Amino acid sequence: ITATVDLPTDWDGGAISIILYWAPSTADAGNVVWQAIVGYLANNTQIDRAYDALVESIVATPAVAEQMTESAMSTFTPTINRLRLCIARDGTSVTDTYNAHDAWLVGIQINYTADS
Repeated sequence: ITATVDLPTDWDGGAISIILYWAPSTADAGNVVWQAIVGYLANNTQIDRAYDALVESIVATPAVAEQMTESAMSTFTPTINRLRLCIARDGTSVTDTYNAHDAWLVGIQINYTADS
């Protein structure tokens, strides 16, 4: 999933964290590798330019089919308030051991600290 997100005007310029909500398609055990690829988009910037940050999370499946799972990713600190986010599973990673099974991305939460 790819989206452009403007952070709220009360964002304090600090670290951003992403929480993913997802579910495994089967009761099999294994690890799933999620990635958040982030680009910082200023006005008049090409949207197909190189990304600025890669945040990765390796998460064990709950071994329960279709169980909603919450996974916090590492934080990153953007340089501007407009982000281009690409959230994806890296099923080709050697650390993704959930093999040929699907992992369904259900939702995304973006957390930030507001100015006081």
